[in-house]
Amino acid sequence: MHSQMWMIGDEGRCSGAVEISPLSLCDKEPDVVVIYGTPGQMLRLTIGLSYETGKAICNPVTGQASVCASIARAHTQGEPSLDIPCMGDRLYGLIGDDEMVMVLPAKMMPQLMRGLKDSRAMAPYPFRPFTRWSPLFPPSFLPTKDELER
Repeated sequence: MHSQMWMIGDEGRCSGAVEISPLSLCDKEPDVVVIYGTPGQMLRLTIGLSYETGKAICNPVTGQASVCASIARAHTQGEPSLDIPCMGDRLYGLIGDDEMVMVLPAKMMPQLMRGLKDSRAMAPYPFRPFTRWSPLFPPSFLPTKDELER
């Protein structure tokens, strides 16, 4: 499985260093952006990212070296990834069970921001359940008038 994962250096190009920081503190133009969020937030980002092009995010999900492989893929191939954080992220990065990770080339951020803005009306966040119907209860659970007035 590891032989099929993206790694920085796979393209024969060596990197001398990697700098990691929050975007708000980044003093250089980043190559890659890593975003953590809930599955609902990742759905919203996926809709925003694909809004202009209609292109799906396709990547292997292995459960191992997820963020590292996604960073390498975004950096070397220019492709975004949506993945489940791996054990290293959970053990050392304190990522919770309710989080996923999206990694994309920084050059895609304007596309993502436009897509988020343009798709806001059709895919608002937080997502709301469809509530334009009355719930159906089994007959023995139908509330009586007295129960409703209490």
